[in-house]
Amino acid sequence: MISALISLYSTAPDAVQLLIILLVISLILSIIKKLVKIALLVTTAIVLIFVIRMLMQSMP
Repeated sequence: MISALISLYSTAPDAVQLLIILLVISLILSIIKKLVKIALLVTTAIVLIFVIRMLMQSMP
């Protein structure tokens, strides 16, 4: 897929090259958004586990 994009990019006119660049940037941004959501979910899960452990230890 990347090689096809590169071959398209090298033969395309300037406006199409700009569109391809914008497409690639939007793809990268969507991947980053998904990774950030996953990271937030993981960190909230870890924090919840630690809070539950602290509560369990503080109770006699």
